[in-house]
Order: sequence, then structure tokens, then C-alpha cells
Amino acid sequence: LFSAGCFATDILVRHSPGILSSTPKRATELLRYGLVRVPGEFGSGALLSLGPIIAAHFLPLEQVSSLLLGISLLMAVSLCVVPLGLILLSKISMMLVQDRLLEIRAHLAYLLAAILDLSLFVCLQIIVFADTLVRAWVGPSFTGPIGVIRILALAIPAFLFYVALRSVVDAASVKAYNARSVLIALGVFLIITIAATRLGPTRFLLESIAA
Repeated sequence: LFSAGCFATDILVRHSPGILSSTPKRATELLRYGLVRVPGEFGSGALLSLGPIIAAHFLPLEQVSSLLLGISLLMAVSLCVVPLGLILLSKISMMLVQDRLLEIRAHLAYLLAAILDLSLFVCLQIIVFADTLVRAWVGPSFTGPIGVIRILALAIPAFLFYVALRSVVDAASVKAYNARSVLIALGVFLIITIAATRLGPTRFLLESIAA
């Protein structure tokens, strides 16, 4: 905290006239850009957490553990592209300002191809070797339904596309397209999940939530 205060004081002393004159405008722009994206972050967390919470009200926690493991596996796989998205946010923003649209399209084409190849390979490997992978991860005592994990593994290609490219979308537009899409997905998820709990048999509840 002390070091940060020293750096901030030095910057303010050297550039205080320019900073103070432009601060209200920049603060307004940053708030307009950032605040509309906050609901999307909450929605992303809700999409990954509400399923197990709802399932725990209808099934024993031992059975819900397979759903939790599948979500954890999905998040672990997505971590390989999270740093890429953070880098792309600043890089794409800079290239857009310089009007280098052709370069952006070319780089994104390579990125999409790489994500598609990687995600399909990982998805197929997890589906085929899910039982071996899970038991090596949590131990041979795990007896939960492996099918739930395989269903969640089917989401890997689409989820990796979202994680890798959401920064590109945010860099290209002030409008919070990602947040809007996440909230729509959350609404659809809640409707389908509520329908599954009311209309479907309990023994297939985990598979329904995972799907």
C-alpha cells in the first residue's frame, strides 16, 4: 500500500494538470464501459454454481459430487485460454485504434482454428477416458455417475470459444454483448432446470442439469 501510494503521488505531482483536467471524462467513459459488464460476471458465476446448488436440494451430496467434478474439469480446461483473452483485450484494442482490421481478421482466423483443434481433441479425450481420469484425480473410491462428466465435457469447445474470444468482443464494442449473452443463457438455464425439477424424474436430474 505504501509503495502504491508513493508511485501514485509521484505521477500526480508530475502530471497533475493534465490528469485533473481529463479525469472526469475518462472516469465517465470507464464507468460506462465497465458497469454494464458487471452483471455478466455475476451471471457467469451463477451459470456454474446454481446447477449444483439446485441439485443438492433434491439429491444427496455424494451424487452431486459428479456434477461438481464436471464443472471443475470444465474450468480447469478453460484456464489454458484465459491468459490469451487478457492479452487479446489490450492488443485488439490497440489494433482497432490503428484501423488494422485486415490483420485482426487474419489473426482471429488462426486463433479460431487453433481453439477448434485444441478443444475438440481435449473434449474427445475426456469423453473417452473420463472414468480413468476422474479416478486418478479423486481416487478409486469415487462412485458417482461418470455420464454427467461426459455430458459436461461436450461443452468444452463452445466454452473455450467463449473464454478466448470474449475479450475480443469487449475490445471491439462498448456495448456489453458478452454480458447480454450470459444473462440470456442464465435465464434459459433457469427455465430448463426448473422444468427438469418439476417434470422430469429425479434419477435423471443430474444429467438434465449437466445437459
